[in-house]
Amino acid sequence: MAIITNAVVEKVVNISEDIKEYILKPDKMIAYEPGQFLQLSLDIVDASDYWAESRTFSIASYGKDYLRLIIKKVGQYTTRIFNELSSGSVVTIKYAYGDFLLPFDYDDGIICIAGGTGISPILSFIDKLEEEGDLNKIKLFYSAKTKSSLIDFERLCNILEKENLHFYITRENFNYENINFGRINIEEISRNFNENSYFYICGSNEFISYFKSNLEKLGFENIILDEWE
Repeated sequence: MAIITNAVVEKVVNISEDIKEYILKPDKMIAYEPGQFLQLSLDIVDASDYWAESRTFSIASYGKDYLRLIIKKVGQYTTRIFNELSSGSVVTIKYAYGDFLLPFDYDDGIICIAGGTGISPILSFIDKLEEEGDLNKIKLFYSAKTKSSLIDFERLCNILEKENLHFYITRENFNYENINFGRINIEEISRNFNENSYFYICGSNEFISYFKSNLEKLGFENIILDEWE
């Protein structure tokens, strides 16, 4: 059951010109599943008030005493967030929602396809699998415009096996191990995965639609989409 609670902004990290990371410490911390999302309002409200203007953001952490959000400035409200929120600010959140969840049985593998800040719920998956010692079960295909926009780049390189980690950048021809220049290759994704593998896709609507339709053409059925926006 979702709750409404205030949360303090403990930390703000500038990832790039238009992407920031926010660490929130809720007054009421409840259990949630990796892959779920919250609603964030800049107004201070409680459960008896009319719910104020807000935006939805995936929770990019799991098993912590805080909630991590990765927010891209894409419109008026996210611009307000960038301008108004700093360490010590108080916001209101309503959480947790969503069914972009890990399967009960993932022995056949979890293949995550993320574009830009669509990596957010995938990072909560990684937290969960790291906690359980099952990081070998996940394969990540992650695309961003530039190397600096690859969120958690160093951490992902350190904790995931090289063969399970594939970065792509589209605005820089950058020569680095594990980084490919260009867009994610659908044939590379489908290679060596069986029909029971689970595919998780998160990114822009166009990004999601492209990979969903092409995976279906290749005969894959276990396709889970992050389509709450």
